[in-house]
Amino acid sequence: MQRHPRAGALMRRRQFVGGLVGASGLVAGHMAMAQAVGTAPILFGGGQAAPVPRVPPLDPSALPLPNRTKIAGLGHSFIQRGYRANFSGSTISGTEERARGVLPVIAALDGRFNLDIFAMPDAPFGQDKPSLFNATGGANHGIGGEHLLATSSVPGSINRTPYVLNRGPGIVYLDIGTNDINSGVGGAHGTDNSASTIIAALDRQIALLTSHGVWVVLQSVAWRFDWPEGDPRFSTLGAVNAWIRAQAARPGVKLCDTVAIDGTASADRALFETDGVHPNIRMSVLRAEILLPILRSMVTHGDARAALDPLAADNLFIRKGLKGVSGTLGAGASGTVATGMTLTRGRGQSTAVGAKEVLSPENERQIVSVTNTSGDTSDYQYFDFRCTGNPSLSSLGLASGDWVQMDVPVEFDEWAGWVGRLYTGEGPAALFNDAFDTGYLWTAENSASVPGRSTWLTTRMEIPAGTTMLRWASRVVRLFFDTGAGGTGTVRIGSPILRKIADPRPAWNLN
Repeated sequence: MQRHPRAGALMRRRQFVGGLVGASGLVAGHMAMAQAVGTAPILFGGGQAAPVPRVPPLDPSALPLPNRTKIAGLGHSFIQRGYRANFSGSTISGTEERARGVLPVIAALDGRFNLDIFAMPDAPFGQDKPSLFNATGGANHGIGGEHLLATSSVPGSINRTPYVLNRGPGIVYLDIGTNDINSGVGGAHGTDNSASTIIAALDRQIALLTSHGVWVVLQSVAWRFDWPEGDPRFSTLGAVNAWIRAQAARPGVKLCDTVAIDGTASADRALFETDGVHPNIRMSVLRAEILLPILRSMVTHGDARAALDPLAADNLFIRKGLKGVSGTLGAGASGTVATGMTLTRGRGQSTAVGAKEVLSPENERQIVSVTNTSGDTSDYQYFDFRCTGNPSLSSLGLASGDWVQMDVPVEFDEWAGWVGRLYTGEGPAALFNDAFDTGYLWTAENSASVPGRSTWLTTRMEIPAGTTMLRWASRVVRLFFDTGAGGTGTVRIGSPILRKIADPRPAWNLN
């Protein structure tokens, strides 16, 4: 496959360039070696010599920050599970942004922030090789199982901070601590999971970011249903959350306090996945409703997607405007469908009715209403809204190495069935951007749509070598719903907009 042109990637995975955090939480030395993970030294520096110099305390009068300010998510699996790289064997075959992570939900609701991600085969996350979950660049700095300091299996968020700083974010959304409470902070503290030790490490983590001019939005720690009743770790969790809440007045810190939703014994178990630890889409949406106003207060408003014209010449989508009513009705579908498009059931036994809504001359929306069929035994179902043909890259004026972005406005009603697949965490709609050739497929997927809200599905990808067309006849938008919910749900789908974009990596100092 085509690799991203970043010289020295192998060397960068084997050494650290950055700062060692001292007891005060400030950078004590710019060229010190970080803790090693296992027995091999690891690099997180991304090629720059050192993070930016320390700055005076951040001034609230400097807010809001510029539109498209970069936000980096730093922490454990709650961030990582919102993003991932697809692998086919040992080869990356695409990226996914999923609604089970709060930041993809934020990106779906408001485009003023730079929350871009993209596949990065040599992502220096501190692994000896890119993993199934971490071979991405941009906003994603989440590692499953991450602690504040290194353990035998993870590098530690404090040790990774210089790499994050070198990406130049204006804001870091910090979600860390649950694994430290569970098994200890790591590093020299090993399995010490006392509240005082965790709070001291968390204080260092915050100070390292704010002392280098980066705002921190600090997330409270969620409850855990995998600990036995009466476990002393619950008391530790409460103490850590009390300390986190006390940071609301700290310079450079904003607080995303979701304790009332997910941080106590009275938390709704249905907000968690089957393991009792990780959030499902319901929790991510509830967290996003608290986090989004905070981030909006910090960044200048303006969502460029709202100004996109689906009829513009630079929209490469072959059915721009979703005009007409002569589309194809597949299994389970009736009604009317946009010309050149197909509505068909992909799983289950339920039915869907298509209708059209005219927004302006030549620009229409596809309406799809799905109704569950009683007696269906599948756990989820879906309908596909797709093209009747696969355009070649050459017919669209595209070639390998080009970057493209697709944006689709979607609006769901509040039907209880719009939950997607509960465990894997798709939202009620998934947008697939597939580039393929015989035996080779590259997919950029976004599923962070939100029931009851107008949102955008957005994917971006580099057209890889070895692909010749876009696989739009198999899927473009997939509508997921829960078989257990009765009644009917309705979604309105606007015209997809596909356009060439500039390489997004330089904005993150990655190219």
